[in-house]
Amino acid sequence: MRYSSTFRTVATAIVLACILASALVGLLHEPKHPLLVWIVLVVAATLTSSVLVLKRNPRRDGILFAICAIGSGIHIGASSADFPSSIPNWLWTIGAIGAGTLALVADAETVQSQSGERP
Repeated sequence: MRYSSTFRTVATAIVLACILASALVGLLHEPKHPLLVWIVLVVAATLTSSVLVLKRNPRRDGILFAICAIGSGIHIGASSADFPSSIPNWLWTIGAIGAGTLALVADAETVQSQSGERP
């Protein structure tokens, strides 16, 4: 499996678009816990953007995407959006978990293919 910069860029753009859509939904619906909703959105956008800015590292990217996906779960719990409006949240969750999983699998395959002494 190849973890390319193109895949990383496309996955990050999709997740960021879903975070932006979640912010727009948050503006239209009054969240249950407004401060928490906006903090989670800012943290998730920052983590996801840092994937694009930093040098490619599948392990780190996978961890950042996983934290972003956990933020989506927190955002769903703290917002008051019902199902049709919560679709960006679900896309955000699926996209971040999928991209993070692929990055971690690519990192594991890289480590497995390296020769050397194993403890």
